[in-house]
Amino acid sequence: MKWGKNECELIMRLAYGIGPATAHKLLVGEAEYSQQHPDIRRVIPLDVETMRQLDGLSEKGAIKIRKALDHVINNHIIDQELELIEKHNAHLLTFWDLEYPPMLRNIRSAPRVLWVKGKITTRDYSAVGIVGARKCTQYGREQASRIAGQLADVGTTIISGGALGIDAASHQAALERGGRTIAIIGSGLAKPYPKDNIPVFRSICELERDDSTLAGGAVISEVPMNTAPRPELFPARNRIISGMSLATLIVEAAIKSGAMRTASHAIEQGRDLLALPGRVDSRVSAGCHQLIKDGLATIATSSADILDTIAQESLTLVGTEESLKRDADFYSIKIPAPQHLNPNDLPPNQQANIQSNQELECSDESVDSHTISNVTSTDSLATTTITAPATSSTTSSLDQTQSTVEKDQLIATTHSTEQSVLSNQRLDESANPITTHQAIRKVFTENEIVDTILKNLGTEGEARSFDELVALSKLTPEQVTAHIVPLEIRRQIVRRNGLYWKRTPKKQR
Repeated sequence: MKWGKNECELIMRLAYGIGPATAHKLLVGEAEYSQQHPDIRRVIPLDVETMRQLDGLSEKGAIKIRKALDHVINNHIIDQELELIEKHNAHLLTFWDLEYPPMLRNIRSAPRVLWVKGKITTRDYSAVGIVGARKCTQYGREQASRIAGQLADVGTTIISGGALGIDAASHQAALERGGRTIAIIGSGLAKPYPKDNIPVFRSICELERDDSTLAGGAVISEVPMNTAPRPELFPARNRIISGMSLATLIVEAAIKSGAMRTASHAIEQGRDLLALPGRVDSRVSAGCHQLIKDGLATIATSSADILDTIAQESLTLVGTEESLKRDADFYSIKIPAPQHLNPNDLPPNQQANIQSNQELECSDESVDSHTISNVTSTDSLATTTITAPATSSTTSSLDQTQSTVEKDQLIATTHSTEQSVLSNQRLDESANPITTHQAIRKVFTENEIVDTILKNLGTEGEARSFDELVALSKLTPEQVTAHIVPLEIRRQIVRRNGLYWKRTPKKQR
């Protein structure tokens, strides 16, 4: 059977043991091998012998991948999933689709496939995440409803996790005010959880189908239709909530909670984080107070505080059709034939400048449909507080650029889990007459990157935006993002409303 791109992505997602990093490795490896544009439709039928010739794949790995793909196809798992999707009036969104949320596309470990019931529109690109405790207080519920309603009034989409408590209050307030809301659930769309919120999920989808109102939205999952709720799925979906949002508001969260995990993701993704203060003796507000005390979150007491925070972000939001198409076509960039360059042939000052590309190894849990006996809440499932992002392993390789005619265009993929960082520094054609130029970047040590960031930051009166910091430091956005979050957590720098500056020691104040 001839599969389309989305069906091929679904086969890859359903295959046991194939995560985002492996899928990307297969896609790019096959493109380099065939010297054609990347196309996942050519990856699915690859035999073991061909897979063995792809860069980074062993014979054992190739056999394992081939068996996993065959299992999905030969046992009609893909057919059963497509039938369920149609039965429940859902649809798939993958990286190949223009409708895939551009904000989500730019995070690490972005899901390659989304199961969607309802619809995601360009109006949802201006979105705010609101999350908090399942066992919230009346105060927390009232404030979440008030702020979500105010944001919905001005056309801001509310994104939350579909859980009881703060999440449910936020979804309901947006719908009651005729606004849009998106629920990211921790189970398959055929087994929505929690059951008490099924009426809310149904209302979101029914209003989306009603052409007489602008209200509506979508219910989204990153797991197959029949997947029952499992504890590990709830923390994982939190990155999608913050990833689709310009800013995230934490309303009542204990120190160890799912909402604090979402806060951690927002910081790592470089998104604005806000927190609603509560009673000083309230356990469910302890996490919010800690975020504010540590300078990781801005105090928010009304929708005006949030709108002021996201106003600058909204100006840079990808919204034009041309930009969306450029994002969606990232796989269609032509990969030039690999060139074998001997570093010893380079000038001495360039021999040490071969860059190591970072690749985040993402675990892609196998999906089954067994039912968990006791899932209490998104808050009770999490067991860790905010920590610095883990350092990813690196593998040394040469970056590549376009042909001579297109030499000023950088080859890049917007897949955030495995972004390739290209340099503006080119090899001298006379020193190395290769038709396809090789891009070589300077290697910075970890300490050098941190020192460079701190050197280009001043006091609060000299606060800089992220783009200014990148330009002044001459680092890549990925390098700045990876190192600026630990600096925030260690309280060496401060971030407010998208601006950064060095924290002043108390003795100098």
